[in-house]
Amino acid sequence: MKDTIVLFRGTSYNDPAQRVVLIPLSLISLSSAIAPYRSVILDGNTQTESACFEAIESRLDHVLCVGISALTGPEVASGLRFAALVRAARPEVPIIWGGWHVSCLPEESVVNPLVDAVVIGLGQKTFVDLIRRLDAGESFDTVEGVVTKRTGYAAMRSERSAAFNLHDSPLPAFDTLDLEIYRRESISILPYPEIHGIKLTGYLYYVPSFGCPFSCGYCCNHLVFKNKWYGYSIGAVLDQLGWLITEKGFNCVAIIDAEFFFKLDRVEYFCDEIIKRGYQFVWDAQASVKSINRMAKMGLLHKLKEAGCWRLNIGAESGSTDM
Repeated sequence: MKDTIVLFRGTSYNDPAQRVVLIPLSLISLSSAIAPYRSVILDGNTQTESACFEAIESRLDHVLCVGISALTGPEVASGLRFAALVRAARPEVPIIWGGWHVSCLPEESVVNPLVDAVVIGLGQKTFVDLIRRLDAGESFDTVEGVVTKRTGYAAMRSERSAAFNLHDSPLPAFDTLDLEIYRRESISILPYPEIHGIKLTGYLYYVPSFGCPFSCGYCCNHLVFKNKWYGYSIGAVLDQLGWLITEKGFNCVAIIDAEFFFKLDRVEYFCDEIIKRGYQFVWDAQASVKSINRMAKMGLLHKLKEAGCWRLNIGAESGSTDM
């Protein structure tokens, strides 16, 4: 019976001196979404591609497909090396790619012989639909948001619509990982030993939402998400963060959403609940100048600080002095 999905993220560095081991958010986001299918998560930042392959080689008869997520850079090359090992051992196992690189360059990516299909944007729905087609022995060429060698450019015009509701989707499956490994590794990249009187014990990337409603020319979000924004249930996010902070020691959290501050009522509730629940941690997030000005007018910046926000990361949106 083929009931297992292998999920792989390649190494993020070429030089061992640059080694940073962060939790593979893309993989654990898919792992929770594809249940009840079994998932095997392989992280190329914690072991080599060959070691990852050896971990699943004896189980390939039960593998329905292999999913590879990659950012542009070393993760692509690492993913191709892993894909080559799978293809040599089991040519019939479909190799499906997702992540930022292939979502921005689907046509260029899908022509590679080690790529059978590309999932554009959020995989929590699209990848699940693809898996179900595979399990039923059906073609996945017509799954919305999937590009194959046969569909090509046509599929790019039919990406997953705004009807997808991330609010009701399961949160990333952090409990499928040995989190202590990632906590220990994260200590080397903590910004400071202590912030706001809190001794920092673990650093975590976290994503409560995806996408962005804006079309900034310097950003690739609008290419992938088509000016749409998707958010997890903020109550569920707070519950999970509480567990990660109090039980697992990640008390320095980087919220890496493209537009965390899109819905300010949601942000205010987030802050109120942190204060109410007494979570002892610090966090930072990306913010545009417009969002900061909106929060300043609402008097929300003081509440952010009270809720543990220690930094807002602002991108250089223009080099023009007139603007």
